[in-house]
Amino acid sequence: MAVARFYGWNEDKAEQVGCDGDDGRGLNIQELLRSEKMANAVASYDQLAHQVEVLRKENSHLRRELEDNSNHLSKLETETFGMKEVLKQLQSKLEQEAGTLASSGRSDCAASTERFDSDLLPNRKNFGSSVEDFVLMRPGH
Repeated sequence: MAVARFYGWNEDKAEQVGCDGDDGRGLNIQELLRSEKMANAVASYDQLAHQVEVLRKENSHLRRELEDNSNHLSKLETETFGMKEVLKQLQSKLEQEAGTLASSGRSDCAASTERFDSDLLPNRKNFGSSVEDFVLMRPGH
């Protein structure tokens, strides 16, 4: 009667193991298969545990980066709001000056102020809004 020969890989010793149904320690083929499956399962578990740890670290890093970006965005929004307020005040002062000059008969200065006002509006784009948005922000509009 022919005996089935079993070959497996011993992970601990990095060698090939062969047996004829019994390895000399009383282990049969089924027990060797179970122990090999168990070793593979442990190796798979260790790999998964390592991957989970790597993903946790990456997640933590991304959360910190997101928080930093959120804080930076809030700072930029605050600065933008402040710039819009300053521009509103400047626009209001220019309109008051133009009105004062026009009512006092200084139409040459009023025209100059209007030209300055027109020159100011295109530069408003540098602050992230269009000219139309800026005009809508003007007091009384």
